Amino acid sequence: MKMHSTRSLFLATALASAGAAVAAPPANDLCSAVTAVSLSIGTPLTFTGDNTEATFAGDAAPGTLLADYPSPNTWHAFTTAGCTDVTISYCGTSAGWSNVWKLLTTDCPAQTLINATASNTTDCANGNWTFSFSSLPAGTYYLPVPNVGFGQGGGPYSIQVTAATCASAPPANDLCSAVTPQPLAIDASLTFTGDNTNATFAGDAAPGTVLADYPFPNTWHAFTTTDCADVTVSYCGTSAGWSIVWRLLTTECPAQTLINATTESAGNCANGNWTFTFSSLPAGTYYLPVPNVGFGQGGGAYSIDVSAAACANVVPANDLCSAVTPGHLSAGGSLTFNGNNTLATFAGDAEPGTVLADYPFPNTWHAFTTDACTDVTVSYCATDAGWTTVWKLLTTDCPAQTIINATAADDTTCANGNWTFSFSSLPAGTYYLPVPNVGFGQGGGAYHIEVTAATCANAAPANDLCTDVTPMEIAAGTAITFEGDNTHATFAGDAEPGTILADFPSPNTWHAFTTTDCLDLTFSYCNTPEGWTNVWKLLTTDCPAHHIINATAANDTACTNGNWTFSFTDLQPGTYYLPVPNVGFGQGGGHYSIEVDAVTCLHTGIAGNQAAAQGWNLYPNPADGTVAIATPQGMGSVQIDIVDLSGRTAYTEHAVLAAGGTRQVNLAGRVVAGAYTVVITSAEGRSCKGLVVR
Repeated sequence: MKMHSTRSLFLATALASAGAAVAAPPANDLCSAVTAVSLSIGTPLTFTGDNTEATFAGDAAPGTLLADYPSPNTWHAFTTAGCTDVTISYCGTSAGWSNVWKLLTTDCPAQTLINATASNTTDCANGNWTFSFSSLPAGTYYLPVPNVGFGQGGGPYSIQVTAATCASAPPANDLCSAVTPQPLAIDASLTFTGDNTNATFAGDAAPGTVLADYPFPNTWHAFTTTDCADVTVSYCGTSAGWSIVWRLLTTECPAQTLINATTESAGNCANGNWTFTFSSLPAGTYYLPVPNVGFGQGGGAYSIDVSAAACANVVPANDLCSAVTPGHLSAGGSLTFNGNNTLATFAGDAEPGTVLADYPFPNTWHAFTTDACTDVTVSYCATDAGWTTVWKLLTTDCPAQTIINATAADDTTCANGNWTFSFSSLPAGTYYLPVPNVGFGQGGGAYHIEVTAATCANAAPANDLCTDVTPMEIAAGTAITFEGDNTHATFAGDAEPGTILADFPSPNTWHAFTTTDCLDLTFSYCNTPEGWTNVWKLLTTDCPAHHIINATAANDTACTNGNWTFSFTDLQPGTYYLPVPNVGFGQGGGHYSIEVDAVTCLHTGIAGNQAAAQGWNLYPNPADGTVAIATPQGMGSVQIDIVDLSGRTAYTEHAVLAAGGTRQVNLAGRVVAGAYTVVITSAEGRSCKGLVVR
């Protein structure tokens, strides 16, 4: 404010020196410039301002009182969320404000004006005005503050605005659109309480309905059922004398489709009030109007009990397979299906020509979904004895068409002689189980069926196809382990024609990994039972296998059990797939554990002339105790390092490698069997070659 005053003073001085003094109107000179403030019950607002420099600049529409008497005004606004009685007081303003607008407007510029219900100059000790508005509906209201001059209003002011609940406000549930339906369960009840003394008839019903023909003021309540229900409505808890009530429900709002009570009685309540019932209401939402007819025949405070019972003669919810939601059945898990098919029907349960259509028993239905191959068992042991005729089958569609008969069945597993039956090697999918009511005590009524699942005895493993695996992350200095069992692996399009995997189609399981850096990797079958003499010493970069990368080095001596270890150098960032074959004959197949170790590529970051690596050779490779370095072109003074796959330098020596010379490096006692990299550092840079030591 201080900065604003200084700036205003500067502007006024500048204008005065130019021969014209102009004062700026206040910020709230126009109603369009004000922001409405929320006015809550019991929480007053105080509007302060100064309308000394106010203007009349389109404040009101022509023909309105404010336009006929265009006093300069400032504006304030407030918003209410419900019906309120509002009081406005100028008590906090200096005495002498004898001319003020005792009105509000609902629009801007002002057009629809609301005059004060009452006003006085006695509530304020200084003789200023207080005025009030009764039963203002929820909304936004604008208050003009005039400057009429002559000391009768103008200058600084402070106005207090307060709100109270409307003395004659209609109830919150005056309209059906304002109520929230409450859930009403079978064998449960609700109590609706309220007071319709000030209720209105404000579009409660569509024209032509009995509610519109007799437009009593109504309050509303609503409930929702999820099953067929017999519903009872009772006014027993309401004061005696409610002789005229609506004995009906409606399914929409405003009311249009009306449901009249099935039965009604004024004798069930000790006070003579009404009780009425509705039979076999389908699941849905229902609205109950509570009329105020006056004359002591209904109106005021009330308490209404609404209760629900299961429909006496309704078909079960799972009468059709299309109405059931499959439960999830996982290997090692179970589901229990409960129900009652006493009133079941045969209503298109099956396609013509199927055994279910040829013997159209009334059925209820249940369903389950599996996400892998499972052996499934269905047991009626928990059902009352005597269910001698049941469907020992499943169907994969609805209505039933593709039928799967049980693999095995018996009536001895259950102590009560009921049936247990099983299905072997069910593929992943959704299956429907019909439960027949054949009558004659042979099946029908309440039942309890347990369905259990086990992993298929001969199921292919989850990683039977490379498309089914999720690559694991691997980074330098870490290791991952691939475990599995390929006993029941298949060769199902694992590889593209013409590849070695397609030419020798062993059943494979698959694993995959992803790297974001260049890596040297070692794969070890050491923790797999011995005898895996035939394994794929390769990787593929695609699935099905097409581009194949053969191992850089391999040996069957690093593992004490004689299994293979193989390695890959300079694997670039990407995703790689590893096949694990079952070749049978004890040469590979069954449970396995493969360890994968990663180190940073030894070539990474090595400067100098890598082409120099072509100027020397290692032999023999693999080597036993000694390896020879042959240098046809000569390399001069060098350092020779033998580095293992973890990046550790196992042995170092210095030498002069002359042209046409050979340097013998004795490895005995210095390195153990395994894969290594020989690194030669010369004045020209570094170069590397892989070496396998046996």
